Amino acid sequence: MTRQRSTSYHREVSSRNVEAILDAAEELLRQEGHATISAVAAEAGVSRVTVYAHFPTWEALLEAAVERAVQRVMAALEEAHPEDGPPVEALERVLARGWQHLAGYQAMAEAVAELLTPEAVTRTHQAAHRTIASLLARGQADGSFRTDLPADWLVHATIALIHTCNDGVRAGRIDPGDALRILTTSIRDLFTGARGRRLSGCPWTSSDLALPTVQPLTEQEIRAAFVNCSKGEAKRLNVPHDLASRPWDDLDFLGWRDPQAPERAYLVARAGGRPVAIRLRCPAPSHGQRRSTMCSICMTTHAGGVSLMVAALSGSAGQQGNSVGTYICSDLDCSLYTRGKKVTASSTRLPEPLSLEEKIERNVANLGAFIAKVTG
Repeated sequence: MTRQRSTSYHREVSSRNVEAILDAAEELLRQEGHATISAVAAEAGVSRVTVYAHFPTWEALLEAAVERAVQRVMAALEEAHPEDGPPVEALERVLARGWQHLAGYQAMAEAVAELLTPEAVTRTHQAAHRTIASLLARGQADGSFRTDLPADWLVHATIALIHTCNDGVRAGRIDPGDALRILTTSIRDLFTGARGRRLSGCPWTSSDLALPTVQPLTEQEIRAAFVNCSKGEAKRLNVPHDLASRPWDDLDFLGWRDPQAPERAYLVARAGGRPVAIRLRCPAPSHGQRRSTMCSICMTTHAGGVSLMVAALSGSAGQQGNSVGTYICSDLDCSLYTRGKKVTASSTRLPEPLSLEEKIERNVANLGAFIAKVTG
């Protein structure tokens, strides 16, 4: 019995020492921005031998301190009840709650970035990985979160974004008052693929871009739909003469190159119940260019068949020379490549565990995001 009491006592003392050591390390990092084993021992009121008995190196001590900090943040996240309510709302609650607590670990985050290896950081964040993975799985099961990207990658990307935002605040690149909004928007859009939210600067949501995106359009409707050129320019540009024979049922958007000016291209999508047309600038097709590039709309890879297409912004921003660009299939036949209705010797589509409907939905979301930038 005496031996059991003695063992229990020593365990209690050991546990108290560990907590005191971790508290000391955390406090020194907060106050000084750095620490040593000697300083930690003095702050904790224990000998250096005691510190080394629990943590043979400063890196081991820092890793333990980080793991404890993560566990405390995870306890706060549980108070946000990630298992309750719509997954998107739960994600926003978790991020808001977690960010409040992360603000207290700025100095520790800097030490982690300088001293811990990526493997050590991964070990300390296992609890965070599990919480995020569980919430992600719940959202994927009910269709709230995307399934076209590996779940493990989404979880790791989330942790990386949190650290990147934290680094931005510490470096003065991000306003602390705006950090949570930036972080929440980035991770929410990463998880959802920007589906169902209001696209920045647009009068419609990405859900408004639901199929069919394009219905048969007349020349008059197309000319009236341009948002980034003058009415005079819209009246003069070349509209296809074969609109009646276009495969409208297979088009997510209508796109064409100007036969009289190959450096010009145009696209029209139906959004918010009305057509929206964009004028584009792009290099003329070059048969000598064979570098493989992936289209940002349909994810088709072409050897020389993808162009950087640049659109002037709508309104006064465009008049001041501001523009935005994205890589698109040079012939703008993204819809047909996605459906397998068009295949060329230079085009390649990687195998994906997605249905055709999911691929089309991705096309529509990617196109909607580009339109949002143009009209924003």
